[in-house]
Amino acid sequence: FPSHDTTTVNSIHSVKLKDIDVKHTKRLTLQNFQLVLDRNKEIKHKLILHLLYLGGLRLAELCALRIEDFHKESKTVKLVRKGGSLHELKIQKPDLIFQLLDEYCYTYNIHRGPLFFDLNKRRKLLEQRSFISERSMYGVIRRMLKKALIDHQNLGPHSFRKGCATELYRSTKDLLFVRNYLNHKDAKVTQTYIDY
Repeated sequence: FPSHDTTTVNSIHSVKLKDIDVKHTKRLTLQNFQLVLDRNKEIKHKLILHLLYLGGLRLAELCALRIEDFHKESKTVKLVRKGGSLHELKIQKPDLIFQLLDEYCYTYNIHRGPLFFDLNKRRKLLEQRSFISERSMYGVIRRMLKKALIDHQNLGPHSFRKGCATELYRSTKDLLFVRNYLNHKDAKVTQTYIDY
């Protein structure tokens, strides 16, 4: 093997792809979101879909949610955001979100701990429930999309976040509000999420 020359390694890692070479995540339109909702009637699925589309949550944020993170009085959800920062999100349509949450908790007889868990591991005692993995949740979301949409390619959890950003911008016309809602550091990033 040739010796590692740091200039070669650095030059390899500094190669930039053209935008045309990158396959971007497609935005989930409001119409397609409604189709996905209509075809996925299970309470768990409805809660996941609404948290993704109305909350604009990242996959990791969704998987890390605890029941205790939801505060009915303030209509907020406490999230550990990318980079580890805490964010209290005043979620859109809180009455709907909290109604779905109550129904979900009643259905699965859970009152605290991880919100989403692997149903295959349901036989464990409730105190031993562990958070669903991002990989498992990704599979759940992809199956919901496939069940509802013929053209589901290039759609995934992040498609909901882009849909949330676009719809929020259309209703508020306030880029900084959308940036803060999604917890982006830079409004330039937020702009890339909005499909005019």
